[in-house]
Amino acid sequence: MHLVSCSVTFNYCYDRPLQCIATQYKPDSGRPGPTLLFAGGIGLNQETWQPIIHEIFRLSGSSINIHSAWVVERPNHGDAALLNARVLKEHYTELFINLQYATAIQTLLNSDELSPEEKENIVGVGFSVKFCDLRQEGIDRVGVKSLSRVSGKVS
Repeated sequence: MHLVSCSVTFNYCYDRPLQCIATQYKPDSGRPGPTLLFAGGIGLNQETWQPIIHEIFRLSGSSINIHSAWVVERPNHGDAALLNARVLKEHYTELFINLQYATAIQTLLNSDELSPEEKENIVGVGFSVKFCDLRQEGIDRVGVKSLSRVSGKVS
């Protein structure tokens, strides 16, 4: 399955103005289904999710369709960290609280970047405590109708 990706850069502010990058992955043929929203753990940039996203789309189709997948880069990781270098150096040399990342996720969800169909049925996917950021600060505050949580043991 061929995926089309598109990245957007947006501004947000928790206590200081920062920029964030989110990338959407979507099959070139549109189809209904849930939207996956990936949040990375500390030390993981958004490219970490690419093999997983490609495999999920490869496996989907027979029993479930995935409409799209979004990955939100942590503002202090990867390319977003380069965009925010000055602010990070001046204000966040010791601590970058998770509410920053959660606010970035919330800003994306409140924006027009996601279509109404994407906002209708979101499945949050996070590594480590990132699901908590999705749940407590991102998705719960924007009136999204559906949020799924899948827990499991990695063997």
